[in-house]
Amino acid sequence: MPVAGEPLLDDLSNDPTQRTRWSYTSSSDLPLPDEDPTQPFCPRHSATIAHLNNSYFGPFPIGLDSTTPHRDWHFGNLDYILSHRSWCLVCGLIANVIDEDPANSMSEHSNAEIIACWIWDGVLHESGSEMGTLRLRIAPEMVGWEDLFEPFDLVPLADSGTNDSLFLGRSLKEDQFDMELVKHWTKSCAEWHGSECMDTAPWQTSHFGAPFIRIISLTDNNLIETSCPPPYVALSYVWGAAPVFKTLQSNVQDLMRLQGLPISSLPKSIRDAMVLARNLGFQYIWIDSVCIIQDSAEDKVQQLRMMDSIYSRASLTIVAAAGSHANAGIPGLEAATRSRKQHIVQISKDLTLVALHPDTYRSATTTTWNTRGWTYQERLLSKRCVFSFPDGSVGFQCSKAVWGEDYYAETPDLKRCAPMMDISLNRTWMAPGSAQERGAPTVHITNTPYMHEYCRLVEEYTGRDMSYPSDRLPGINGVLDVFRREFCLQFFQGLPEVLIHMALLWQPRNKLKRVPKDPKTGLPFFPSWSWAGWTGPVGYEDWNAFNSMPELEVRAKRPEDVNAFREPLWLSLRTRVARFRLTNLVLSSDYNKDDFPIERRGRFGISLPSPSAGDRPWLGTILLPVQYHAKMAQDHEFIILSESYGFDRQEMAPAAASKMKPFEVYDVMMIRRLAGEELAQYQVQIAKTSFSKSMDKWVDGKNFVERIGVGRMVKNAWNDDGHWEDFVLI
Repeated sequence: MPVAGEPLLDDLSNDPTQRTRWSYTSSSDLPLPDEDPTQPFCPRHSATIAHLNNSYFGPFPIGLDSTTPHRDWHFGNLDYILSHRSWCLVCGLIANVIDEDPANSMSEHSNAEIIACWIWDGVLHESGSEMGTLRLRIAPEMVGWEDLFEPFDLVPLADSGTNDSLFLGRSLKEDQFDMELVKHWTKSCAEWHGSECMDTAPWQTSHFGAPFIRIISLTDNNLIETSCPPPYVALSYVWGAAPVFKTLQSNVQDLMRLQGLPISSLPKSIRDAMVLARNLGFQYIWIDSVCIIQDSAEDKVQQLRMMDSIYSRASLTIVAAAGSHANAGIPGLEAATRSRKQHIVQISKDLTLVALHPDTYRSATTTTWNTRGWTYQERLLSKRCVFSFPDGSVGFQCSKAVWGEDYYAETPDLKRCAPMMDISLNRTWMAPGSAQERGAPTVHITNTPYMHEYCRLVEEYTGRDMSYPSDRLPGINGVLDVFRREFCLQFFQGLPEVLIHMALLWQPRNKLKRVPKDPKTGLPFFPSWSWAGWTGPVGYEDWNAFNSMPELEVRAKRPEDVNAFREPLWLSLRTRVARFRLTNLVLSSDYNKDDFPIERRGRFGISLPSPSAGDRPWLGTILLPVQYHAKMAQDHEFIILSESYGFDRQEMAPAAASKMKPFEVYDVMMIRRLAGEELAQYQVQIAKTSFSKSMDKWVDGKNFVERIGVGRMVKNAWNDDGHWEDFVLI
């Protein structure tokens, strides 16, 4: 159903794909009616939404290209919507939804265009051809206007008296969420999905070198210790600035007595989680601040060793994501503790549309909980989660389904629905749109090379906030345990041993700072060569991006003449070292177009240490902190790490890169030598280690150095320069 006044579809040059998009009309379209505030719909909506009925939402057969059977629509700009909200039912609904979005910036985007795109929704496991329903997504028209408001979907509201409500909207209580619905989610997942979503096999803590796990008894309000945990709930929440009750060596025995847990002293998120778990029929819950002795390093090591199993074997994880601190609680748990509105518009006596809230995945991404370091692995390791959000809504996600309060999707035959998909809208004929199944957040151990998965996880994790830098590595150790178990990998300071020559090549994605010093040793908590030794986001290049060069299975190789001895705190290297100088010369126009802020001013060229700029050819490139712009007149030391296949697109333009032969490039590290008191501190610490005598031959007489940055250089830069030296990289 078209809207008049836009380019004609008759001219096929306007639409090379010959697909009807929202921006095209047909010459047979009727003109829009005149404005009439006495009518329920404005001219645009009287020509579009007013003609809908339930059958427009399907189900329809899904073809090979999954093209939706309806035209997408242009609803005018935001000014149009706001000027008609007082009398047009649909404009009023759209304006009210945007008003409620805390991220909206209507005053800045009054000319932003609004579109309505049909997208595929629910599909069931059925024999024969696939049938799918549709929903109508309302969104800003242009990429870049996403901050105007969060796109939202319209679906028919289910009649209360019908049994055929699947993939329709559900009426909500305004002041409290429906506890029976949450019970239905957990029960249905257990019955329909079984072991795919919950590991019911008994497990022993002794398998992880721990004599027991502590859990809270919800019937006796005390801590218990058990080596064979019964079914329990785990809590994932944000500590934040609120005071958090902690189990300490001084109170742990009191907490193990009957009714020994001081409920009134617990933060609200913990109290509410205990109530929710009890209402869902569970007798035990695991909460980190209570179940781990917080002032015992030995107990922390012992209990955190089981983090992978604690969350992955929990019958359910309650995600308290409603606020930025532990007193945010779970709004909607009790009556009158939320005010969640549903925006509904009656189109006709046969059709009522409801605006759906963002699905569980999109709601979670906007929370403080989703920015925290510890919660990252808790989410990846959990198999079944009930989410509590700031607006008082709740949602459910497991490995097989995503369910929400305002949308019927609970069925054992569910194959997929819109909340389980990443959907690209049909904004223009150049982007016809697509949908890809999102899948539950997890560590992928099948059909994915483990190095690619490791790189993805490190990049996602390091972009999160961590209150205590000393937790930088422990905060992801449960995820690394999955790699240890599934791939038999060993890690040194968070880097996989077998591919350490590649793992060393992490790059900053924004500003980095060295982790602070451990008060006990006077040295940084983690070494400079590990991403754990820095605070801030890091990442790896795309190993599948070959920059116009032929594809290879392995892009970085250990040079045969570089030897390394690895211990938990340092790497002992024998390699070549030489001096070079930084320049502003770069050979790629993409270096400042990257998605990562560090690229815009942190990309440096590398050249010879010649005093004359005209005698300094481009030899390579490196990412460094921006303050090194003030040190470009100095020479800097570099060492060789490994052989590299070639330069990526930020380092060299594809046309130039394609002319290079494979492995004409070295991965290099810019270093800083330690001296004086700083060097003495490291030497004292090494002498205190239990293996100090066996390490003498690896450290005596060697220069201690720290990583500054990692880059790439052409090999011929080292033909006439560089000498061999032994280093201890800390």
